[in-house]
Amino acid sequence: MVFPVPANPMDLLSAMTGASAGMVAIVGGLLVSRYIGLDAEQQGAASLLADAEERLAVADRRYAEAVSDLARFELHRMLLHSVAMESLIHDVTEPRTELRTIRMISEQHCISSDAELQPHFTSVIDLIRRTRKELEEALPDEGQGPDFWKNRMESGFIRLPLMARAGIRDDLSAAVWSAVYDQTVDYRYIRAEHRNRESGGTPSGQQSLREWTDAPEEGVATVNAVRDASLQAKLHSLSSERDRAIQRREDVHAERDRLAANHAAVVKPKGLLLGLLVLVFGSVVGVVLPVMKMASGPEEFDQDIPCLVAGFFAGVTVLLVYLASLAARLVLPGRKTRT
Repeated sequence: MVFPVPANPMDLLSAMTGASAGMVAIVGGLLVSRYIGLDAEQQGAASLLADAEERLAVADRRYAEAVSDLARFELHRMLLHSVAMESLIHDVTEPRTELRTIRMISEQHCISSDAELQPHFTSVIDLIRRTRKELEEALPDEGQGPDFWKNRMESGFIRLPLMARAGIRDDLSAAVWSAVYDQTVDYRYIRAEHRNRESGGTPSGQQSLREWTDAPEEGVATVNAVRDASLQAKLHSLSSERDRAIQRREDVHAERDRLAANHAAVVKPKGLLLGLLVLVFGSVVGVVLPVMKMASGPEEFDQDIPCLVAGFFAGVTVLLVYLASLAARLVLPGRKTRT
C-alpha cells in the first residue's frame, strides 16, 4: 500500500507541533498541580514541624528542671547527714571536701549521677564562701561575751533577717546557710569562753553551742522518723516526675523526627525531576524544533523532516510512558503515590 505524501511539509509540521503542544500541556498541567499540592503539603508539614520543635523545647526544659530538682533534693538529703555537712564546712577558710566524699559519708543511694549533682554541689561551695564573707561583716567578733553569742544562736529575730538578706529561698540553701551560721556563731562563742577563762571569769561549762541546741535525746528518734518519711515521699514524687519528663521528652523527640522525615519527603519528592525532564524533552523535539523548521518556510520534504518526525514520535513515546507510570503509581496496590 502506498500512502500519499503531502506536497507541503508545513501541514505535517503543524500537526506534529499541535499534537506535541497538547501533550506537553497535559503533562505541564499535572506538574503544576503537583507543585501547588507540594507547596500546600510543605507549608503544612513545616507548620507541624515548628509546633513539634516548640513542644520539644518545652519537654527539654521540663526534663532539665525535673533532673535538676531531683539532683538538688538528693544533695540536700545527703547533707542532712550531720557528718557529711560538718565535713563540708569544717574548713573555715576554704571548703576542700569533694562530692564523692559526701556521697560516701552519707551512704545515700542516689538516682542522680555525679554529673547531675556536680553543678548543685558547686553552687553549695559558692554559697559557703559567700555566706562566710557576709557573716564576717554582719557578725563581727569585737570581744563580746559568751551570752551575746548564745543569744545570736538561739534568737530567730537575728538569724531569719540575715537569711532573708542573703536571698535564701530553697531547702538546700537554707540548710547550708544555717550550718555555716551555726558554725560561725559557735566559733565566736568558743573564743569568747576562752577569753572569759583567761580573764578570770566564770566559765559556763558549755564547750559548744551546737551541742546545746541539739534535740533532746528522747525526741531524736521520733523527729528523724518523721523527717525520713517526709523525705522519702518527696524523693518518690521527684523521681516520678523525672521519669515522666524523660518519657515525655522521648515521645516528643520521636514525633519531631517523624515530622522532620515527612517534611524532608515533601521538600524532595521522588519523580518530580524526571517529570520536568520529560516535559522539556517533549517541548524541544515536538514543539521547538518543528517550529524552527517551519520558520524557514520549507516547500518540500528534505532530510530534516524524517529526523523531526522521529523526534516527534520519541517525544510522544516518552510522554506516554511517563503518564503510564503515573497511572500505575495511582492504581497498583503497594506503590507510593508521591511523584
